[in-house]
Amino acid sequence: MIVVLDRGHGQKPDRFDPGVTLGKLREIDLATAYITHAAGLLTAAGHTVHLLHSGSYDARHREALRLVGSERGLYVQCHLNAGKGTYGLVMHDGRSSEGKHAAECFAATLGAMPEISRREVWPLTRDSRGWACIDGIWPAPRMCGLVFEPGFIDAPAHVELWTPAGLRRVGEALAAGVRAFAG
Repeated sequence: MIVVLDRGHGQKPDRFDPGVTLGKLREIDLATAYITHAAGLLTAAGHTVHLLHSGSYDARHREALRLVGSERGLYVQCHLNAGKGTYGLVMHDGRSSEGKHAAECFAATLGAMPEISRREVWPLTRDSRGWACIDGIWPAPRMCGLVFEPGFIDAPAHVELWTPAGLRRVGEALAAGVRAFAG
């Protein structure tokens, strides 16, 4: 399977966007760490992995579509949440049954982390917060898009996830989600 992992934040056409921050912790750095670990695991398992980290969402989505072409693919925009929640969240295009299945696979892998109190899967529509993260990915042939938010940067229950060891576990959950979906 071709997997496109997109950090979601970084250099935008008009500014640098670090994502959510808490003291010296920045979403962009934490997501980069867990994505990098997941990419290594997925590559070792035989998947083709592409990393995206800058540009507008529209440009990233066009690039993901180009990279996957007519092959089977998965686009995952990777984030962290803020607001002191204790759950993990995976969002998908509400029109895509394949996207829903992928989101459920990813949510199940978050259950391996004791810090995550519950796992949520949300369908996105054009009116949803988060829609821009995957707008344009579906209805690409043989590809769906997800928004992966494994935890909250400001939740006391998730503090251990943002350590090097915790970020490796998040990367392992991300890779396990891809493997579960790929079958």
